[in-house]
Amino acid sequence: MSVEKSYCKIPIQLLVKYNKKFPFDIFIRLSVDKIIKISKENDEVTDLLSKYQAKGINEVYVNKAEFSLFLKQLKENFTSKFFGAGKPKTIDEALELVEQGHTVVKEGFAKLGVEENVVAMAKEITKQSMELMKKVPNILEFYTKYKEKCAPAFMRGMLVGYTSSAMIEHFSWQSSVVKQKAVMAAQLCDLSLNLDEYQELLMWERGEIETKKLEINIFNHPTIVADMLAVESGGANLIAPEVINIIKQHHERQDGTGFPKGFTHTKITLLAAINIVAASFIELMIEHNFSLDKKERILNMIQMKYNKGNFKKAYEALHAMFT
Repeated sequence: MSVEKSYCKIPIQLLVKYNKKFPFDIFIRLSVDKIIKISKENDEVTDLLSKYQAKGINEVYVNKAEFSLFLKQLKENFTSKFFGAGKPKTIDEALELVEQGHTVVKEGFAKLGVEENVVAMAKEITKQSMELMKKVPNILEFYTKYKEKCAPAFMRGMLVGYTSSAMIEHFSWQSSVVKQKAVMAAQLCDLSLNLDEYQELLMWERGEIETKKLEINIFNHPTIVADMLAVESGGANLIAPEVINIIKQHHERQDGTGFPKGFTHTKITLLAAINIVAASFIELMIEHNFSLDKKERILNMIQMKYNKGNFKKAYEALHAMFT
């Protein structure tokens, strides 16, 4: 049986910072089908893990059932242990922890599905992401300083969430709850894609690939992720319906050239339109290396592309960020 199906991976650095001992066995992967145990439950592992990290091994594996329990414990202690008084000492440390937490959340959704421990941890990461955004209020500074330190998909999700949250502030109905939903959607919307698929998606964003030529997994991923997250527990959605809908629609376009449904502006909700406009803005800013002297040109390009229905409102909110 494949290691990927039976075990879940955790960043070594997260374990090193989190505790010295863990109530589960820890493994490293040697190949697709081969895994070896490097420590037993409740062994002291800090030095051992640091040695493996020094050898270039950045992740370890644990049994799926134990991973769920780890997520529960991590969620309960994440804020107090890593973000309590005097912790972390720098924004760099905070961003590293948030990215590692985001990696664990993605692994949880992929391997365990939508269970309460995974959702609770996702909400915790969203909360800490928003706190981090407050500490770096200049999006240009955030991108310039951290683009080389973060995985591209994580960085883009942070930037889109950052921009969506700022756009929402320009509506009378804005609230911290609504902003949290927008940030969570930005961080989870592409979680089913592997690195190669994500790179192909970015080519589509830049107009280098036609929608009809996208790989089937890429074309269907908004539906795949939304359906995966649309799970009820006790008659209530674990993930807010607004988050699910943003994910369903985040690659649709005003003119109907998006996917998977090919919706036009008449069927796209305002929160989804905000996500789409924010993502387009971020993609263009990255393309121009966040050059501020290109800002007006980029805003004009977005206005020409998004000027109907909820997209017009979303653009106006984006423009208001810079006036």
